[in-house]
Amino acid sequence: NMFLKKLDYDSNVAVASISSITTGATPTVTTSVAHNLSTGDYVTITASNCDPVVDGTYTVTVLSPTTFTITATN
Repeated sequence: NMFLKKLDYDSNVAVASISSITTGATPTVTTSVAHNLSTGDYVTITASNCDPVVDGTYTVTVLSPTTFTITATN
């Protein structure tokens, strides 16, 4: 399973399971339950099994309670 972790001190999301990740310049991540993220939050994705692998830290843009896009951070 792929997992994400929110990188701040907000305990609303510690770990959530990712159902799918699309590929492309701005991948869309779908979670199995509501992720409780806000646009601008940072997440770390681990154990992704998509091609290409998207493990890493990203800022998010929320699309819905269970989907968001990721943008690479430096």
